[in-house]
Amino acid sequence: MKHWYFVALFALVAGCSTTPLFVSEGLAIKAEVDPAFIFSDGEAKLFVDITNKDAKEYTNLDVTVFDPGPHMTLQRCSSTTFSSIDKNAVVSTVCDLKAKAVSESRVENTVRLETQFSSRLSTVRSVEVISQNEFELRKKTGTLASLSRSSMASDKNLQLDIEFSADLPLVASGRDEFMFITVRNIGNGFVERLPAGSIRVEGGLVQCDTRELTPIVKTFPRLTCRVMMPSVTTSSAHTVIVNVDYTYRVRKSIPVTIVGGAAGGAGPGGGGAPCDLFATARTCTATDNSNCDTSRSANCNGDTIFSQQTCRASLGLCCYGDASEQSDDDCRRMNRR
Repeated sequence: MKHWYFVALFALVAGCSTTPLFVSEGLAIKAEVDPAFIFSDGEAKLFVDITNKDAKEYTNLDVTVFDPGPHMTLQRCSSTTFSSIDKNAVVSTVCDLKAKAVSESRVENTVRLETQFSSRLSTVRSVEVISQNEFELRKKTGTLASLSRSSMASDKNLQLDIEFSADLPLVASGRDEFMFITVRNIGNGFVERLPAGSIRVEGGLVQCDTRELTPIVKTFPRLTCRVMMPSVTTSSAHTVIVNVDYTYRVRKSIPVTIVGGAAGGAGPGGGGAPCDLFATARTCTATDNSNCDTSRSANCNGDTIFSQQTCRASLGLCCYGDASEQSDDDCRRMNRR
């Protein structure tokens, strides 16, 4: 008995919820800064790959590092504007970043980038208008087939809901009828606004006042359109086309660690010059420092860092061995100091 009670309660809650259970992803951004942590006043590269996961082309794609963070500056980027990106296509860009001089031993910085593109969401609805006499006739003969007043169309970014004030077919009975348009954001980014004229209704049956709309959280205010009811003897068929032109923005944040100063430090064997960050423990040690570079060095918990990819000061550990080819996860499992 209790089992059925909980099943019924779950069904009731699920049925009442109108919040999407997932967020779709039209434009996917993969971005990383190399190296993942940088020395004070050092340089790094930001690699950005953008994939169109929608079933249609996007146009006017623009990539911008709008905030390099308080401790870094943007030097330059390669191509940042693309006329279009086809479905399943990938475009890439590379940006040069430079760390500012910091006095702290460790500073966290966040690089923020934004992609912006244009797209259109469209839907078509067939609408039949019948006279009052035709309505009564169909009702008496059992041939009146009612269609839902609501319909929905979507891409990976927006959802377009269309709803008439009555079920279809519409009856020319002298009563005012309306069509309502609601646009919702279902994607991984945002639409800042829909300027006047962004929503266009074609077909002649419906007349809309397409004012500028600004979203409240993820839903735009409902747009009310008037059905211009035609004069019909029996019935007439109409096509209503709704187009929504929009600009969509997707943002990405990339964490970067900046290591302040250059710690001379001793190598694992004690004494000697610090090692080049891209050398390995086998070829650059305190006793064999032929590959050492004192201008590119740091210290991790008293041990010389042999690779920017293998030391995390927050963990207080360094990796030994061929560090330049080991991932952070490998480092956590292998030899530590």
